[in-house]
Amino acid sequence: MELRVLMYFVTVVQEGNISKAANVLHLSQSTLSRQIQNLEEELGSILLERDQKPIGLTDNGKFLYSRAQEMLQIANNTTEIIKSNELVTGELEIGVGEDRMQELVAETFGTLVRRYPKIKVNLHNVASDLIPREINRGILDFGFVSNQTNLADFHQLPINYQDRWGILMKKENPLKVNGTITPTDLANQRIILARQNGLIRGFKE
Repeated sequence: MELRVLMYFVTVVQEGNISKAANVLHLSQSTLSRQIQNLEEELGSILLERDQKPIGLTDNGKFLYSRAQEMLQIANNTTEIIKSNELVTGELEIGVGEDRMQELVAETFGTLVRRYPKIKVNLHNVASDLIPREINRGILDFGFVSNQTNLADFHQLPINYQDRWGILMKKENPLKVNGTITPTDLANQRIILARQNGLIRGFKE
């Protein structure tokens, strides 16, 4: 049973006869009559009281007419929603720290917005340690954190991602000649770091 044929059936009922319905549907009367007959054969039941003017409905015809209207309305609404991209809408507030994760997040959600243009994504630069607090306050919907241990109250999803940090120093710095630098080597060095509490804590430890 096709939606197209159900639409033919509903139109016949609404117009009251085959001739008027055929004009509305831009079909020949013979074609429309054959489609309705095929529908009746498929269902194994007479749907129309053809001797009545305007055309009448049998009990099964009345039942199908009611259901067909519902089905056509659902189909029309679904089509409109998909075409207008209203199926996925809203605004997301996302927290991310000062590292390369920002680039990954921006690319990922850029793809999302291109697919669903009615979604608005706001990226906030937030220290990793502060993201849980901002989620609890309702400022952020979710965030990307690292080096966090007290997250038992949050739903978590691990991400297979590793960030790499480098050290920039003057050519004459004696650390340069060692080739490999360990955290111990940096113990007595003055270091400028990004404002990330987790990162600073990691260096201190």
